Amino acid sequence: MCGSCKKESVAEPAPVLEGRWEFRSTVTYNYNATNQLLSKSEQFPGQYGAFYLVLTTDSLKYFKSYDNSPLGAYKISRNGNEIQIPKLQRTPIITELTNHSLSLRFQKTFVIGSTGAYEDLEDNYVR
Repeated sequence: MCGSCKKESVAEPAPVLEGRWEFRSTVTYNYNATNQLLSKSEQFPGQYGAFYLVLTTDSLKYFKSYDNSPLGAYKISRNGNEIQIPKLQRTPIITELTNHSLSLRFQKTFVIGSTGAYEDLEDNYVR
């Protein structure tokens, strides 16, 4: 095969965070005070109700799927894989971003002060 006959690989464009994302599930991770994973469980839309998320470069908005009514809107800023949501005092980490899936990890969403045990939540979306 000749060198000039090789196909050039074309890099795919980076996935875009902005847009509409349908809620798929929330995974709850329970840890002890020494960061050892104790349990993991997944909840699906039936337990929370169906909703979707719309992300722009500076906002995050939640809507009910069945009638598009708003559930909440927040100003955001992005720093790499972190999304700062000042109003909620939360900084979810983007743990997965592809053209068709998004996972946001909320760290230490609930801490048991006396034991030091805590839980992380990871919301999973598709489009």
